[in-house]
Amino acid sequence: MSDDPPGETYWKVANGIRLTGMPAFKGVLTENEMWQVSLLLANADKPLPPAALVMLHGAPPAPATAAPGKKAVARKGSSWREAGFNLRIKVSRSTCT
Repeated sequence: MSDDPPGETYWKVANGIRLTGMPAFKGVLTENEMWQVSLLLANADKPLPPAALVMLHGAPPAPATAAPGKKAVARKGSSWREAGFNLRIKVSRSTCT
C-alpha cells in the first residue's frame, strides 16, 4: 500500500478490503489514528529522517555517496522497514464484528 496515495490508503484502512481478510477499522481507530496509519504506510519505503537514525543508532548517519553519474543509494538500515519498524495490527474477533 506504500504505492497508493494516502487518501486511498485511508479509505482502505477505514473500510477494509473485501475478500482479503483486511477488516474495516472505522469503528476501532479514530480518524486521526487512521490518517497516521495511512501516512506511515505511504512513507514505509522512504529513508528515515537523520534525527530518527541518530535515535536508533546513536550516531549521525554516514552521508550517501555515489560515483560520478550514478544515483546515491541509502545505506542499509535507513528505511523504516530495514530499521525494524514493521506495522502489525492485531485484530481480535470482537474487532471484526
